[in-house]
Amino acid sequence: SDLAHGKFDRAREILQQGTVICDIAQTAHMSSQLLQWHGYIDALQGNTEAALANIQEAGTLRNESGGPFYETFYEIIAGATYCRIGMTEQAQVLLSSALEKARNIPSNYLAAAALLHRSWLNLQEKNKAAGNKDLAIALKILKENRYFYFWSWEPQFMLELLTHAVQNGIESTFSDQLSRQCLKRFIQKKNGPVPLLSISILGPF
Repeated sequence: SDLAHGKFDRAREILQQGTVICDIAQTAHMSSQLLQWHGYIDALQGNTEAALANIQEAGTLRNESGGPFYETFYEIIAGATYCRIGMTEQAQVLLSSALEKARNIPSNYLAAAALLHRSWLNLQEKNKAAGNKDLAIALKILKENRYFYFWSWEPQFMLELLTHAVQNGIESTFSDQLSRQCLKRFIQKKNGPVPLLSISILGPF
């Protein structure tokens, strides 16, 4: 997706197109999903007020429409949004709640996403022990299930997490593999991420 490649403006354009052309988007269920993505993108771009407004409205609509899977994912993306706008206590509560719900569904996919965002939050808050623990569990889930993507994947925070993983001996081989495949970077333990070279002499084959 465009979001997974850091193309935030293009991702927003697609969301807006979906709102305009799709009647289903007018339902509380779909409106909540579209708004939560808008909120997350707003947060990633530093638009704090818009992020907060969108994510809170998305939550109100999600409460109306329900659905255990979608309620859980809302808490993940809301937690990720709050991480980016400095509302760390709310983020911690939401991500922890989402993790518990994901395990009850059960959904390894959602659990991994919740753990990765909570790991990043804990590392930002200088809680390395908790961050490392979440990261180790999440990467193990990704590896065992052959997941190379999850909803709310964003390249900058994933590069930070995978670099931290390699440099701290947390699923180092898999973390480097994931970075190479999805982020086009290989990670050196000492020097961090380095772009992969793409060499073409006679053009693509």
